[in-house]
Amino acid sequence: GTTPQGFVLPGTWGANGVEWTATTRQGSNPDQTIAGAHSLSLTISTSNGVTGSGFGCAFTGSVAQPAASKLEFVASLQAAGCTNPAFDGAYANARLQANDGALEIEVEREVEAKGMKTKVRIEGTLRK
Repeated sequence: GTTPQGFVLPGTWGANGVEWTATTRQGSNPDQTIAGAHSLSLTISTSNGVTGSGFGCAFTGSVAQPAASKLEFVASLQAAGCTNPAFDGAYANARLQANDGALEIEVEREVEAKGMKTKVRIEGTLRK
């Protein structure tokens, strides 16, 4: 088997207190950070597709299991329609880790456009 006994990745995972943080910096100005706790729900299909929602976002993507690891997964996600537009866009390297029946998620992305640097991060522990 590729995963520990009893752990099943496919299904719907969710949590209410997921941390959503957006940090923006214009040129050499100080960082402006907006942080909040919002819900997040991700549904992983048996064919490794991912759909989800949270903070207004609609997520789509896929999840892969690196061969070397049994408990860690990497997801490629796309977010659209987020309440805070900073979170819209592609997340190429979202990390998911099984931990005691829960799924820890860490999603981050950095973009720069017109001298504005934006770093966003979504982090939390999801349960079925």
